[in-house]
Amino acid sequence: MSVYQNARQLTGFNDARVQGLKSFRRAIVYTLALARVLGFLICMTFAERTATAEEYKLTNITGWSSSELASLPHFDRYVPIKPDGSSTDFVAVCGNGIDVTAGNRGALGSCVLSSSQTNITPWGTYYWSYWFWDGTDYHYYSGNVSQSTVRAMNVFGQIAGYSTISGYGDSSANYDSHAYLFDAHTGKMTDLTPAAHRADPRDINDLGEITGYWSDTSTGHPFRRSVSGDFTDFVFNEPFSHHISPSVINNHGHVAGMITIWKTPRIYHPFFSESGSAVVTLPYPSQASPDTGSIADINDHDIIVGEAHKASSPIETSAVRWSKNGDTWVAEDLNELLVDNFDFVLDRAKAINDAGHIIATGHADGGPDNTFNTHYFLLIPVEFPAPTVTSLPAHVSGANSATLRAKINPANLSTDVTFEYGPNTGYGNTFAYLNNVGTAPVLLDCAYTGLLPHTTYHYRVTATNASGTTVSQPRSFTTPWDWTSWATAQLGATNPHGDANHNGMPDLVDYASGGISQPTITTTSTQARLTFRRSLIAAGVMITVQVSDNLVNWQDGSTYSYGSASSSNTVTTELSRTPDGQDGEIVTVATDISNHAFMRLKVVTP
Repeated sequence: MSVYQNARQLTGFNDARVQGLKSFRRAIVYTLALARVLGFLICMTFAERTATAEEYKLTNITGWSSSELASLPHFDRYVPIKPDGSSTDFVAVCGNGIDVTAGNRGALGSCVLSSSQTNITPWGTYYWSYWFWDGTDYHYYSGNVSQSTVRAMNVFGQIAGYSTISGYGDSSANYDSHAYLFDAHTGKMTDLTPAAHRADPRDINDLGEITGYWSDTSTGHPFRRSVSGDFTDFVFNEPFSHHISPSVINNHGHVAGMITIWKTPRIYHPFFSESGSAVVTLPYPSQASPDTGSIADINDHDIIVGEAHKASSPIETSAVRWSKNGDTWVAEDLNELLVDNFDFVLDRAKAINDAGHIIATGHADGGPDNTFNTHYFLLIPVEFPAPTVTSLPAHVSGANSATLRAKINPANLSTDVTFEYGPNTGYGNTFAYLNNVGTAPVLLDCAYTGLLPHTTYHYRVTATNASGTTVSQPRSFTTPWDWTSWATAQLGATNPHGDANHNGMPDLVDYASGGISQPTITTTSTQARLTFRRSLIAAGVMITVQVSDNLVNWQDGSTYSYGSASSSNTVTTELSRTPDGQDGEIVTVATDISNHAFMRLKVVTP
């Protein structure tokens, strides 16, 4: 009798959608019941099969207090409690696990850094208005659109989102928005899609790679953007009209999202892209035969989570996990992978971290009809994976030193981390961090000194816990020149005031600028503007823009040195800074012409 009641508890779902989801587990329970009656040893075989499918322990976190929620594992895309210092209308979207939480105040983006909140100011406001004749009277309608919506953030506090651009029109739908990159630590905001009509950057990884979608007035661009700013559009080999919507990107640069094919009826495919423009479609779980869904998150083990459902029943969703079995992608209903479901049904997977924890929403089995996502759950892996490790770009502080950096997630197990580094891929030097624990991201660094100017060095990072070893992508960096080594190699002389190449500029100015172009001055009715090239591979030198009204007394304005800049102050304002090749940039600085009619560059070595 007890076996039969247990079978009813597992299989007697009132939710018709779930009737088909537990068929495998029903078969196990009924076979076990029969085996106990007949004394067959087959029960051992089915027990083993059940154990392989029971991958997660379910914890209902609905109604938890703030202190309880604070004890949850870290998730980049799920922030359970508002950070200290945030406004009452702040809704958190993402956290870097270290010092920044980003989110929105309605349509206005905002971030909280160490309990201090900063709003992300939109680039502009779009104003719309029109008249409408109803056959009797004219009616006037007007309004505006102003937004700076946050989408995602990486471990360094670099926030990706979209912002409106100033404009006017006769429809509330005709505004322009551009993708931005906002640095929570410096407040710098960069336009990533200056040619866009609309843009929506959906995710950013810790290397600064971004995925999303932008369009001009005629063409859409589902993209992966590299750290250097190059865009690659995803391509799906399908003759029918279709739309690609990238959603997430991990630290391998792997992207997942959805493809809609505009057939009748419409066809929907989740997709995965490892590199370049190519995409592969992902399967759906077999349970309940879904034909559409959405992607919510991806971790650095290439585990993807989201939901799937029938297009004809959009609210009746099931939480899904996509993972690779060898070279084959497998889609699984997370309800099938629980040790015990405690009479709940998982509707959506919202987030996953590198330790394998999953945040999901769901509802009580047998609850009111058409009531879903009423509860929040934490899924805890029965077995934790190997650690994740990402070698981050080195911070090169000068011609003779650098700091190697890495992000790891110990995956809830004690993890040892080793930096390997040297002048070639044989490395030769090591530095170790032992016994790292937890599920929050950990930033580690390693000082590398005694380097030579203008020389390439290599490094990688290895992390090991009880579940395995992970080796990061190997990376390299090149130290900048210093004045003496550059002048000797390029000019054969080291006189900073000389003009060894006879280009009309002192040799130290050549070094600071790369020796490619002369500074130029232009004027407007209100400003004097100095434009100059700045070398990004010249260490140990400072460029200062100076202004004067009499050619005798000079005031220091904007300053630039290797790896840093003080771009504006009370006498000058930086107007623009654009890349010029791989090792330079063009800078334009302005001053009030009514106060300062003259401008010049001063270049000094420490």
